[in-house]
Amino acid sequence: MNSSVDHQVRRASIAAVVAAITLIIAAPSQGLPRAKEQWIQLDAGHFTLISNAGERSTRKIGSDLEKFFVVVEEVLGHGLKSPLPSTVYIFKHDSSFKPYKLLWEGKPARISGYFMARADGNHIAVNADQRLEAAGILYHELMHYVVSSNSSPVPLWLNEGLAELYSTFESEGVKVAIGKPVERHVYWLRNQPLIPLQELFTIDFDSPTYNEGQRRGDFYAQSWLLVHYLLMSDGSQRSTLLVQFLDLVRQGVATEEAFRRAFGKDFLAAKAEAGACHTGLGRVMEARQQPEKAMAHYSRAIELDDEDFVAWFRWGSLQLDADPSGSGAGKATEALHRCTELRPGFAPAWGALSYAHTFDDEVEDAAIHAAETAHALFPARSDVAQNLLYLYVRAGRKEPARQLFDRFFASHADSEARLGAQLNLLQFDVEESERLLHEGQLAEALAILERVKQAGGGAPELGWIDARLAEIRDVMKEQDQVDRYNRAIELLNAGDWKAALGVLEQLAAEEPSGDFGEAVRSALEQVRQLDAR
Repeated sequence: MNSSVDHQVRRASIAAVVAAITLIIAAPSQGLPRAKEQWIQLDAGHFTLISNAGERSTRKIGSDLEKFFVVVEEVLGHGLKSPLPSTVYIFKHDSSFKPYKLLWEGKPARISGYFMARADGNHIAVNADQRLEAAGILYHELMHYVVSSNSSPVPLWLNEGLAELYSTFESEGVKVAIGKPVERHVYWLRNQPLIPLQELFTIDFDSPTYNEGQRRGDFYAQSWLLVHYLLMSDGSQRSTLLVQFLDLVRQGVATEEAFRRAFGKDFLAAKAEAGACHTGLGRVMEARQQPEKAMAHYSRAIELDDEDFVAWFRWGSLQLDADPSGSGAGKATEALHRCTELRPGFAPAWGALSYAHTFDDEVEDAAIHAAETAHALFPARSDVAQNLLYLYVRAGRKEPARQLFDRFFASHADSEARLGAQLNLLQFDVEESERLLHEGQLAEALAILERVKQAGGGAPELGWIDARLAEIRDVMKEQDQVDRYNRAIELLNAGDWKAALGVLEQLAAEEPSGDFGEAVRSALEQVRQLDAR
């Protein structure tokens, strides 16, 4: 059971979904609902939405439902049919929803939504305040409807497994996600024996397993796990095999034989303890704030399936969290690199890998490659861009670093991100000032560090700079005093005692300390004695 898989839905498709939603203000009604209550109607492709929850919430729900169809098309094929009208009733809060709830023992049930299929169409009711709670059951039932409308009868385990898998559908902007762990199934599978696949394939609506309480839980959990594995593991490559399996079933081939032909003869002999299950358990342990247990599950998942890219990603990420500046960074780098080998387009792995490389003692080309790849996959993420800039600076790649700053950070809305990038970029100036100091060009180094201080705007990270500036000024002052002392000696040797006396008196007034101060005072006394003669 892999973790959630994000799908970048085609922008054109989602744009079309949103554009297709048209607004109609419903005429006032004199019965239920209340006459003063304003309701609107939205037509959103496959759905008609009737709502008193406001246009914004209504559009969001309608858009999500249409995106659901876009994602399901990836499995069942494009051009999905929806032969029955589907009406969604959206209520702004529980009190508004209450008169229309299903009844339980004569009272409104404590539910946040329901799906009701009728011969003349589908009717969906949702409490907008609790739509996230209602989403699971609604998407589950909607998947059943889509499957029944676009396919010949499919095995019960596949029908319920698909419905459970897609019940986790989530949408945010142009991104959608399916396949997140269903915790009740994960815990059930952890504590219950698995049904042999040969038996699972034979279960139908009349089977005792489907109609008995505990065994029904076994069936739903394992159906979900199997479908999750078929569609989400192996980089989703097995989804094409699932289509082959369905074609064979439609041709009348027995389920077990169809499975063998589509997925290979060894599949049915696979061990019940699948690595993907441990990956899912690891995610649950992470959600429970138990990283050590999570890491143990990811380790076991990798032992069972060395090509489980999600397990490699999560194991590496946890190693990085636990010990970023020690041995954990090295282990994380190896694990995350393995993940990118298995799934080159998996952006989170590249992002974590670039962060791990920021702890390297030496910045090599592989680190720069990882950070550049992460930035290309996450072009709007400031933390990813910050890692790339930091690695550019450490590698001495001044021009790419400045170009990245000008392109991404110079006008960035987040002032903290902009300042952090600027501080990284200032490292080039700091290194230049140190080079000048080493060459004895103190004035030039001082000027650069003063510009660094001004650009840093008092950032705590530059707290050291005042001491460094004071140190350089002290050295410059000492050098100036030595130069003037030497000039006084030259004047004295040339016989110009009065000029030498003036220089030495000015130096003495500055009260130099140490051996140099003693030398100044001694020379001044000698010149005064000569002048007195």
